[in-house]
Amino acid sequence: MSSSDVMEDEPYFLVGTMRGLYFTLTTLGKKLTPELYQLLHYECMKDTVIVKNGMKLFSEPGFRHLKIYKGNDGLFFKRRGYSLSRFTPARLNEVGEMYDSIRTKNDPSYKEDPRYKEKGHPVGRMLYCHPLDKLDEHEVLPSTEEECEACFQCIVDKYYEERDQIRSKIMLAHNQNEWSWDFVESLSEQEIQEVLTPIGHCCRELELSHLYDDCNGRVNGFCVLNKLLLENCLSPTIMMPNPYAIDFNGIKEIIAAIRDGQVIFESYKQPDGEKTAIVGSGNV
Repeated sequence: MSSSDVMEDEPYFLVGTMRGLYFTLTTLGKKLTPELYQLLHYECMKDTVIVKNGMKLFSEPGFRHLKIYKGNDGLFFKRRGYSLSRFTPARLNEVGEMYDSIRTKNDPSYKEDPRYKEKGHPVGRMLYCHPLDKLDEHEVLPSTEEECEACFQCIVDKYYEERDQIRSKIMLAHNQNEWSWDFVESLSEQEIQEVLTPIGHCCRELELSHLYDDCNGRVNGFCVLNKLLLENCLSPTIMMPNPYAIDFNGIKEIIAAIRDGQVIFESYKQPDGEKTAIVGSGNV
C-alpha cells in the first residue's frame, strides 16, 4: 500500500489479513457458505482493534445486526458510509443500476437487472438510497443477521451459477472434459476475462453489501478474491496500491486490476522480479 493508505488506526490490519489468507488456503475446494464466510471473517478480525482518539475499539464478529442509536434528533439507524470521491463513473453507473432494479416496475427509473432479472439486485436491496442521491457517501441499510445471510447466499449462488455456465461453454469450445491448471494456461485472454467476470461480480457485491461491521475489505478483497481465483486454476493477485479496486471501480476496471495484480504476484516468483507471460491491462 502507498504511504497514504497505511492503516494507522488499525495496527493489526496486516496480522488479521495474513491470518485470513492462511485460513483461506485451508478452504480451497470448499464452497462458500454463510458458515465458512463468517469463520473467515472471524479469522481476519479476531484480536484486531481500531484505534480512534487513543481508544481501542473492538469489532463484533458475525453478520452485522440492526442497530439503533440515540442521537440529538432521537433514534436513528446506524448506516455504513463511504466517500464517493474515489469512485469511477463506471462504478457509479453500475451501482445506480443495481438500485434501480429494486424499484417498483411502474417507477420510470425502474430497470431490470440483466443478471438477477425480476428478483432485483441484492446490493440494490441493501442500499439506503441511489448512489447519486447522496454524493458524499455510499450508504447501506441496517440489516438483521438473517437479511445479511440471505444477501450473501443470493450473491454466491449467482457466482456459482455463472461460473459453471462459463466453464461449460469454454470446455465445450475446446472439446475439454476437465478444468485444470494446464487447460487454463492454454486459454486466450478473452476467455480468461470471461472466467474473471463472475469472480469480480461476486467479490464486489459482497464488499458493497458491507455484511460485517468491519473487515469487509480484507475478507473480500484479499481472501475471497484469491480463493475464487485459485479454485478456477488462476494465479492469485496482489492489486496495487490496495485491493479496494473491487469497491471503487466498474467491473471491467476490476478485471483489469486483477490481471495487473496477477502480473505483480507472478513477478515475485521470478529471479530479479522478471515478469511472466501473464497479460495485464497495460498498466504494469
